[in-house]
Order: sequence, then structure tokens, then C-alpha cells
Amino acid sequence: MESLIVAIIAGVAMWFAINQGRKRRARRAALAAQAAQPPAAGTMPRLGTPGTISREQIKALTANHFEPGTDWSWEEAALMLDGLAYARGVLAAVTGRRDHDIDVQNQVFAFVMRDDVIREYVRAEQPAEPLPRDASFEQVAAFVRRTIG
Repeated sequence: MESLIVAIIAGVAMWFAINQGRKRRARRAALAAQAAQPPAAGTMPRLGTPGTISREQIKALTANHFEPGTDWSWEEAALMLDGLAYARGVLAAVTGRRDHDIDVQNQVFAFVMRDDVIREYVRAEQPAEPLPRDASFEQVAAFVRRTIG
């Protein structure tokens, strides 16, 4: 009788393991298919290897009101944090304040991430304070002036 119970438990455990493996493979295949598709205009392309986000990045993103996914890459998380810092830096430079509503910050951040040139600039340069007053800065500053009014 005991061996029958052990066999049933082993069978159920095996079924769960196989089922989880199938789900994991399907999820990986879906992520690979999504990464292979070209991004739509005005969206951020996927970067790096999905699932490589660090715990420190998750904490930093969560502290900044993001909801990071475990399928994010280290590069995507770094770009999000750099883009947010850049958007906040431009906001502070244009308005002279550092305390903006989250909605305003989100609009400027979305503008930075949507524009291919600015996004790549932030990713490659990672400009420090004070921000250089270059073409990217002026483009974001003009957006801030239009948005805030």
C-alpha cells in the first residue's frame, strides 16, 4: 500500500515537472518570437538578454514607480534608469525645480524613450549633471516647455 502511495505521489510530481517545463519553453519561445519582430514605430526595441535584470535594478526601478518584469534585461533596466534621470535633469534645468508631478515626469520620460535618437544618446552617453545643452537636450526642453506651458 505504501509503495502505491509513493508511486502516485511520484507520478503527480513528474506530471507537474513536465507541465512546468512545457510552460517555461513556451514562454521562452514567445519571448524569442517577440524579440525577433521589429519594434513598432515610436516604441522601444528590446535590448540584451531577457531575464538578466539585477536585484539592485529591480529595487531602483520600484523605488521610481516602475513595475519591472523579471523578463527585462540588464540593458533595458539600465536604459530605463538613465532615461528617467535624463528626463528629470531636463525638467529641472528648464523649470528650476526638482519636484514635478509623476504625470509630468512620465510624459517627458515617454518622450525620451519614444525618440530613437534621444534614446540612443541617453544609452550611449549617459550624460552627467549638469546636462550638456546639445540638440537632444533642446529637443526635450522644447517638449517640456510645450507640455508644462
